[in-house]
Amino acid sequence: MAYQLSWCVPHHVIRYRLYGNLTLDEVTQSSIDYIEMVKSSDADVHTIVDIAQLETFPTNLHQVVTAVRFKAEDVRGWAVLVYPANPMVQYTMAMTAQMVLKHAKLRMVNDMQEALDFLREKDAALAANSLPIPQTTG
Repeated sequence: MAYQLSWCVPHHVIRYRLYGNLTLDEVTQSSIDYIEMVKSSDADVHTIVDIAQLETFPTNLHQVVTAVRFKAEDVRGWAVLVYPANPMVQYTMAMTAQMVLKHAKLRMVNDMQEALDFLREKDAALAANSLPIPQTTG
């Protein structure tokens, strides 16, 4: 399994981590799991999509967009993408994010610290909190 979903801040900020060699089936299952998490909260849920350690990703954009089981309307709050060093993965994920999240609030950043700082700046409920940087495992 090349994905991991966890709460950075319970019922407020999700870390949606994609890493290693991601398959289309994992894209589908991770998006289903993600929506279940979002729907478990009454609050606007921000999402940090951490693709910093994603090595390979399906490159057929039509197949990827079809595999994703949520729509932009399902994303309540900001979607913040943490980019990897791999330029091909960067390009594919940027295109996918723009197609899937076309009406969502989207920001692209270089690392987890920048993602957390950005969310603190945009959400007053997070501003006073010291958000821990999640450890990378897996």
